Amino acid sequence: MYYNYDDLVNRLRKKSLSKMILLIAIISLFSIVLICLFPIFAILGIISIGVCFGFRLFQLFRLLKNLNWQRKNPDTQLIKTINSELLNVIDYFLEEYILTENYIISLKEKIELIPYSEIIFIDKGTGLRFSAGIGTGVHICGFRITPQVTILLKNGKKYSFYIEKATTMISCGGVVPFTEIVCRKNKNILFGKTKENRQMISEKYNIKI
Repeated sequence: MYYNYDDLVNRLRKKSLSKMILLIAIISLFSIVLICLFPIFAILGIISIGVCFGFRLFQLFRLLKNLNWQRKNPDTQLIKTINSELLNVIDYFLEEYILTENYIISLKEKIELIPYSEIIFIDKGTGLRFSAGIGTGVHICGFRITPQVTILLKNGKKYSFYIEKATTMISCGGVVPFTEIVCRKNKNILFGKTKENRQMISEKYNIKI
């Protein structure tokens, strides 16, 4: 687990860098195999591989770039808050999120604090997440269909997080879903894209979902 902000940044950087190297190795290996065995279809195959893995590679590169920027331009208030919140972690999923007593710490594109009080809507769905191993579930071009939650803030900003496992609430010792933990922190959060929820958010915040 993470002990402080610096530890969090270092672990994220190492994890992202190792995944980038793995992706580059996979792309290179597949390209060489295609050129050697199927030279006629090599260009089409390489383009297909680039489409499958290129976006994830770009995401990792952007995360590394933002982490390096945050290290060179430290936000003292952000660091102080994160160091305090890391003492009360409910759950975490590397490169996605950390749930604490007062915030969701987003680890998607950079390290960000999302107060539970700013969340107005949450919904569940599925998304494609890069998977280096075989594992379980349905795989598409090296990606695995994974449960996903989307949250909406009062300012209209959206965040999506993959949730590969049930969430354990350390404070109560029970297993509780991500969505339920978030909704417990803010009783006013609307759940699901129902007609009533869409209308309420549109009228109150002028946001369309």
